[in-house]
Amino acid sequence: MARSAALKKGRVKYGYQGHSYTLKQLWQQVVRKKTSWMPDHDLKGACINVTLPKTGQVRLLFVSDGHKNWQPLLCTDLEMEPNHILSYDARRWAIEVFFKDAKQMLYLGKEQSNTFDALVACYSLVMIRYLLLVYILGKRHLTGSVGPLFRQLSDDQSLLLLAQALWANVKELIIRSSDILCYKIEPDVLLHVIDVIEDTIIRHTCLTSAKL
Repeated sequence: MARSAALKKGRVKYGYQGHSYTLKQLWQQVVRKKTSWMPDHDLKGACINVTLPKTGQVRLLFVSDGHKNWQPLLCTDLEMEPNHILSYDARRWAIEVFFKDAKQMLYLGKEQSNTFDALVACYSLVMIRYLLLVYILGKRHLTGSVGPLFRQLSDDQSLLLLAQALWANVKELIIRSSDILCYKIEPDVLLHVIDVIEDTIIRHTCLTSAKL
């Protein structure tokens, strides 16, 4: 099964046609002039097969935005086309982003139960919550990580809970002080105003809950 991974531009030497090169040297001396625009991608790319001392032969894909920015990718399949390597790496990257977001925001792997059924339930709930965030991200036509969206929704929910708590205190104060503060207002009118405010809060609560 083929594997791919993005590489760091370090000092590791790669064998190519009897010589040793770093990734930067490969890009500057060998690959840059061979790149061409890739179908279905707004990127230029080129592949070469190189040798690593402890790994053997691997395939390197160099992708560039057509200017100064470039990124090397490694693939274990020596015949895979550049488009397929890029698509393969994109799927792998999406999985890595999921695990990072799920661990940082949705507490994946931090369960306190030792029973197998509870762990399965916890992981399932994390995935469902993550899928809901991805769905909202798509509905809002947003791109990028779900992290900013998660923080925004969490802040909205916290603000709403604070507003509900404040209203409960204000409502209690109005009712207890109605004889003094609202003595000129008919009781039915006062209760109607309170009902209107509560209905507004409830509708906003339902809307925010649906977003989450």
